[in-house]
Amino acid sequence: MFKMNRWATLFCISPILSILSELKNISSKFAPPMNCLTVFRRSDAEMLKPQKFPAMQRLTFSLLALLAFQITLSAQAYGDCSAAKDICKKQTYRIEKVSGEGKVKNEADLISCFLNGTSAGQAEENSTWIKFEIQESGSLTFAITPLHSTDDIDFIVFKLPPDGNCDFKQIVRCMASGETPGMRPESPCLGATGLREGEKDTSEDAGCNDEGDNAWLAPLRVKAGEKYIILASNVTQPGPGFTISFAGSCKLPCDDDKKPVADKPKPKPTDKLKPPTPKPDVVAKPVEAPTK
Repeated sequence: MFKMNRWATLFCISPILSILSELKNISSKFAPPMNCLTVFRRSDAEMLKPQKFPAMQRLTFSLLALLAFQITLSAQAYGDCSAAKDICKKQTYRIEKVSGEGKVKNEADLISCFLNGTSAGQAEENSTWIKFEIQESGSLTFAITPLHSTDDIDFIVFKLPPDGNCDFKQIVRCMASGETPGMRPESPCLGATGLREGEKDTSEDAGCNDEGDNAWLAPLRVKAGEKYIILASNVTQPGPGFTISFAGSCKLPCDDDKKPVADKPKPKPTDKLKPPTPKPDVVAKPVEAPTK
């Protein structure tokens, strides 16, 4: 991994703030300042009144509040273990955008394979949590592919207790390998990542300096009833998301769902009459003469 400072996410908001600042400057040209006084000649008893808050400025601050609310919602989507995306079928899922770390900031601190990186063990950055339960024992693999091909996606697979309590999750796979984009465009530690057959290691540290480093870990051997949760983080930049495709011999609860098969139409009865069955020929027996 090559990890940005967690506060770097704030830079994505700066262009929006610049636009809103320009709107405010424009509004000030068409409306008097807030502290100016305007004389109204309505009656002899009426004196000076302060100018009301300009409508353009009210609109500007309303837009700012709305944008801040939308950014907060975006950052919170599947951003915490307790708010994870719940899946029940081995298929491909697409996460369009990622931003921030959710509401809980310390649920992935001091993670072992991240300790040698610039984040000092903090594994959440533009994070998404995905959870599932095993229906039938077997192997489990998955592939995470960033929507922006050179982004570095790190991940952790946790095993949850039977009650799903995130406070007692245990690490079973830890992937933090990666490097600065552009240093080695064909780096084995960038691009698609996940669990695949043929891999032996269960953890890779930050960087891409050890022999055999790549972006893949060994598959999981899972049992029916077990619960797991995946933390996937785009440590390169906020914004672009990823796809995640599940495979393996195990089954999730919805893997047995089958589309109902339509009944085959029965053949229509034919209107043709069957030919009559021919009767066997009757042979007359000779009449014997009566005996005297």
